[in-house]
Formats: sequence, C-alpha cells, structure tokens
Amino acid sequence: MFSKRKRWEGDGKIDNEVIKVFGGRHNGPFNIDKSEVDFVKFLSLQEAIHLIKTDKVTPLTIEILKELKKNPTILKRLSYPS
Repeated sequence: MFSKRKRWEGDGKIDNEVIKVFGGRHNGPFNIDKSEVDFVKFLSLQEAIHLIKTDKVTPLTIEILKELKKNPTILKRLSYPS
C-alpha cells in the first residue's frame, strides 16, 4: 500500500527504519499464536486515529495512521463491493 522511512537519532544511536504497510481482506478465522502475542484487537480507522492522542503507540505508527487518514482511498481499495 505504502511505505514510510524514518531516521531516529538519540542516546548516541542512529536507527534507520523502513516500514512497509500492506493491506488485505480476510474473512477469518484468525489463528493467533498466543505464545507470540498478548492480545489482538481490531480497530476502525477512527479508533486507531484516536490512539494518536495517547502515548500508547510509537511515533512511526502515528505517521502511518496520519497517512491513512490523509488518504482514505488507500483503505477503500480493501473494501468489499456494496
């Protein structure tokens, strides 16, 4: 769908990140490996964007959510036909 590139500097460290965001559709069931994941929660875009106001997401996640908010057609491409 899109990618984000970010360079982080601090504490004497430099970190270059490239995050690629992919999308898809799946009618389930979702088989989550409970030994690898504490929990899974599905959110609407508006619920996810609300997380920007909290300290519960990383700065790069905030950038990704803002990109999705700015370009709603990205998510519309994943919608089922009416």
